[in-house]
Amino acid sequence: MRPTSENRTAPSEGKQPVRNRGCLITFSVIVLLILLGAIRIYHPPLKASTPSGIEMRAWPREKHKEYKITITNPSDCSSVISAFKLGTLTTPCMCKYVANFEIRYEDGRVDDVDLLPGHAGPDSCEIRMGRLHYRLSRKDLIPIMNSAGIDSSNIPWIDANSMNSEQAAPGQPATRSISK
Repeated sequence: MRPTSENRTAPSEGKQPVRNRGCLITFSVIVLLILLGAIRIYHPPLKASTPSGIEMRAWPREKHKEYKITITNPSDCSSVISAFKLGTLTTPCMCKYVANFEIRYEDGRVDDVDLLPGHAGPDSCEIRMGRLHYRLSRKDLIPIMNSAGIDSSNIPWIDANSMNSEQAAPGQPATRSISK
């Protein structure tokens, strides 16, 4: 039987919201995935397994030789990793790293973390994991490193406030700020 004009019904207005609801659900899922990705990279993605050791290397300016220490105490390793996990995603500091931490885990995996001076002031520094940079508080990090056996005086920290001073660090050429 062919539909007649009497059997035909006008398109229901109720079908339009169903299409909009589908778009809204799709949009919500996309936003949720973006937020979950942002939360995942907001803090350093250090492994959750038990660390077997941390090897830290730094190159102090005055001594001209490598400072190297290996931490094998699990509680000290965990405290250093916990301090790193407090870092928050930030814009990159383009300075060369001043120390390197190689974190080894019992399952054989390794995380490579570079420590950078950062330029958000004398109370902060940065770590780099891959291409992402995370800002840390030096006031929180230095005591943890010292308690783990790392002599933080061997790390050549750079103060952002002293970057333009006329007095240079030992062994470094003096710089002058030019004002117009």
